[in-house]
Amino acid sequence: MTRMFYYDNAFTGGVPVEWGSLTNMDILQVQMNLLTVEIPFEVCSLTFASLTNLIADCAICPATGTCCDECV
Repeated sequence: MTRMFYYDNAFTGGVPVEWGSLTNMDILQVQMNLLTVEIPFEVCSLTFASLTNLIADCAICPATGTCCDECV
């Protein structure tokens, strides 16, 4: 899987840590949901590899600012 568009739903909880194993993923959009758990390190680390676009709600983007390309 290379592109995941899970935005504007009523998803709760957090981004699954298992998504960090999707090393070919280049786009992940999870903004405008009801997620409350910070994006896991394993998923953020993809931004140093294949992930070129990660958009999420600001509340779940890690404070370091190196994970999300855009937060809403």
